Amino acid sequence: MITVRTIGGEVGEYGMEVEDEAKFEAGENVLLFLTKEDMDTDNSAGTHYRVYDMKYGKFSITNDNQAVRPGLPEAHKKIPLEELLNSIGTQ
Repeated sequence: MITVRTIGGEVGEYGMEVEDEAKFEAGENVLLFLTKEDMDTDNSAGTHYRVYDMKYGKFSITNDNQAVRPGLPEAHKKIPLEELLNSIGTQ
């Protein structure tokens, strides 16, 4: 198991949401590009990760194996998961 931290959250009735931060749903399948660099907290022990480039480092995986990245124009939002996996490390 790994710990992924995001900016924002809720405590009691108070909450803060960061517009471009990656957001997650319980049970959601995702592919994440992660970094150990964290300007907001001390991560000198390397105990947690952040999503690289906020919401742009997160792909939600659909039931039909499409990788969906929020915040992009519709024509560029979806890619077959296999195509995405094959392209990682080739650019």
